[in-house]
Amino acid sequence: MEPLESVAFKEIPEIYFAVAARTALLSGGGLEQKYLSITRGLFDEGHKVLASRESFSATALESTARRETKKPDTIIALERLLQESYGKPAQITSIETLPSSRKEVREVRYLLDDGPYLFKAWVIKADPVTTAKELAFYAVASTHGIPTARPVGYTPPEGGGKYPYDIAVLGGIVEHAGEPYKQLIGFLRLRPERIFSTAQVIARTIAEYQLTLTAAKKELASLGVALERVSPTHELVTRFAAGARIPEERIAKLARACEALWKRQEGPLVVSHGDIHTGNIVTVTSNGEPHITRLDTFGIIDWGSACLDTPASDLVDFWVHHTRETERMCDYPYTYDDVLPAYEKRFAERAEELGIACAPSGRHDARIQQALWHLYEMFDPTRKNEEDAREKTAYHLRHATEALQMLSTTGFSEARTIQQQVRTFLNKQRRRDK
Repeated sequence: MEPLESVAFKEIPEIYFAVAARTALLSGGGLEQKYLSITRGLFDEGHKVLASRESFSATALESTARRETKKPDTIIALERLLQESYGKPAQITSIETLPSSRKEVREVRYLLDDGPYLFKAWVIKADPVTTAKELAFYAVASTHGIPTARPVGYTPPEGGGKYPYDIAVLGGIVEHAGEPYKQLIGFLRLRPERIFSTAQVIARTIAEYQLTLTAAKKELASLGVALERVSPTHELVTRFAAGARIPEERIAKLARACEALWKRQEGPLVVSHGDIHTGNIVTVTSNGEPHITRLDTFGIIDWGSACLDTPASDLVDFWVHHTRETERMCDYPYTYDDVLPAYEKRFAERAEELGIACAPSGRHDARIQQALWHLYEMFDPTRKNEEDAREKTAYHLRHATEALQMLSTTGFSEARTIQQQVRTFLNKQRRRDK
């Protein structure tokens, strides 16, 4: 089903579902006091008015609908939006909260024209800048055949700008999404070779979107997406330092060494996802059958961290998270070198199809990316379980040390500096924790 070319929330001003992040879109002047902040209604934080606390928590919304003969305004709004987008009357049947570490997500189930199929869409909340970038990526990627979500009821404008609302509705691949990829790994734990075959599919998908979106950079730029080169310093500040509770100024020497190590890579810059962990990969059901999961197709979501990086970056990022999850569940004998051929083959094929003179990463690029990604992931500011956080730190420390030692022996002096800095931080942390 094709979405309506342009259906903005502002075209339905009589409803309260989507309020501008900076400007109230409610017609008729002031806001009644019963309408609290948007996030206290739908997402429980604190912006301007959208719905009351009672009317837009996932469970309270349903109980309100059951309790009253009149549907809550928020449900009416979303139903109208879906109807405009799909050209058929929509009836929402449930709203569920999905786990997410970076943004809050609601899964909305609905019927179209009271038919025999149950559909679904996702409602996400994010800040206006990252949402504008993400929706532009979804729009361009889905147009070019990348298995991903697509905006529902919104067409990114030429020239871009801030996204004017504080929520967005996504269809596309999420309409057929099955269980999370992390959960699928557990379902296949008695057949590790089948887990590996899914990794090969994802490796090919990474090569596909890297080159397809690199070829579409002008298209992205026309929608206001200014892609910047990845910043190891930013990754260290927001991940490593935040998770270890280290002041930003104290990692300056470590950041300089990581920046210098990153620059030793030889591969070209391509459009990279920037955060392709297992939570940003969705499984796809077969022909909409919820109990049948495809093992040959996976969707990529959450483009908020997209940037320019060497080709090795996304494959290493994925493999770091994939193997950590898999090794906790089964004996997994596969290595990065095993999955690399599937990626390189599809990379070469897609480059030829697009007429791009672009080779995969240089000889040492993967090892450099492995060292950096294990370093970024060593401390996680989103982890609440202390035992899980310690296990994660130990896992990434072990693999970062291995990668850095191999780089040190092949003439990368930056790797030795990084090792020294990490040891210093860890020793201070141990003394602090005693």
